[in-house]
Amino acid sequence: MDAQNAGDASALAQALRDGANPNLLADTGSSVLMLAAHRGQLARVEALLQAGAQPDLRQTAKDSERGDTALLRAFYGGHLVVAQRLVQAGASLQARNRWDWGPVHMAAQSGCVPCLDWLKEQGQSLTEPAPASRGETPAMLASAKGKVAVLRWLDEQGVDLSQKDPHGKSALDWARWGGQQAAQEWLGQRARPR
Repeated sequence: MDAQNAGDASALAQALRDGANPNLLADTGSSVLMLAAHRGQLARVEALLQAGAQPDLRQTAKDSERGDTALLRAFYGGHLVVAQRLVQAGASLQARNRWDWGPVHMAAQSGCVPCLDWLKEQGQSLTEPAPASRGETPAMLASAKGKVAVLRWLDEQGVDLSQKDPHGKSALDWARWGGQQAAQEWLGQRARPR
């Protein structure tokens, strides 16, 4: 864990060779693999997987955490190559955290359009709500984070950006809530009759 936190790849590799637990959890409940995946550190992810790190281990130590997996963290960081490697190692695309955010929700928030392209190719829903949270869709989360490129891409895929969550809030409302002026403007212009 010290080697990962210090950004020392060679020390991490040496610790693993010396028998360090590849599924070690930090105080936050995150595994070393989750931390490396979130930062897009492919070589470290590879070393951890080779040492026996479990790709679907869930973050569970603290109630304040989402219960992510390394795959969800990779998409939240916008790291497609790392995510693809985790899937190759057995990580499930069906993973959901305790807010019901899956890979598409995470990729939408990161602004990673290539991630979304790949997830669509894998048959992942672009409109799945998150009932354990507020029923938000990936478009709503992208709006709250101001990811206009994601909103454009979702619109091109035929996603209804005027869809409302169970509380009657649309993507535009989520952009307002997140204080995302560019997303508000883009969604507002798109909603005007042409």
